[in-house]
Amino acid sequence: MDIIQQGTTLIIQGRRLSDLDLFVCRVLDILTSYTPYVIVSGYLAILFGRTRSTEDIDLLIPVCDVSTFLVLHDRFIEPG
Repeated sequence: MDIIQQGTTLIIQGRRLSDLDLFVCRVLDILTSYTPYVIVSGYLAILFGRTRSTEDIDLLIPVCDVSTFLVLHDRFIEPG
C-alpha cells in the first residue's frame, strides 16, 4: 500500500475499498459541501490496514446553525 499526498488529498494505492470505505466516501461527499470536518477514531486504523472489532466512524464538525443542520439531515436521509 502506497500513500501519496496531493495538496490536501491523500491517495491510497494498492488497497481495495471495502463497503465501509465506500460508505465513508458517500458521507464525506455530502459533508464536504456544508462544513469542514475531521475523522477521528478507529476508522483511521481500518483505513490504513488494521482490523478492528468495531467499524464506527467518528467525525468532528464545528457547531453549525439549525438551518445547516437540517439541510445536512435531509441530505443524509435522501439516499436512504
